[in-house]
Amino acid sequence: MEGATCALKFGVEKLIRLGVRANQIVLTGGGANSATWRQMVADIMDVAVSIPQQEEGAAFGAALQALALVSGEDIAEVSAEHFAVNNKLGCEPDPEGASLYAESYDKYQAAVNAVTPLFQ
Repeated sequence: MEGATCALKFGVEKLIRLGVRANQIVLTGGGANSATWRQMVADIMDVAVSIPQQEEGAAFGAALQALALVSGEDIAEVSAEHFAVNNKLGCEPDPEGASLYAESYDKYQAAVNAVTPLFQ
């Protein structure tokens, strides 16, 4: 779980370098049912985690995109109107956990850098 979450952070860091900013992570699917994983994501990413009310995240997201396309509305407007968060399941990063995971993420990055030449 930690490795998968570190890989997620690696991808988000690439997006940040491209100018995309994230003030929260929205988790969907089976893993989102795990309180342990939700907290781990919040701590590793050092950002709040939200869980949508709608459990079928991918299908719901596709439906929102289709609605925006058909209606001619901006996707942000459509999402604001139809997307709701389950406030009981969201979590904030724990500063102590975030600090510990920051050290682990540095080790993860070193391992990724060490094996990357093997796959180029």
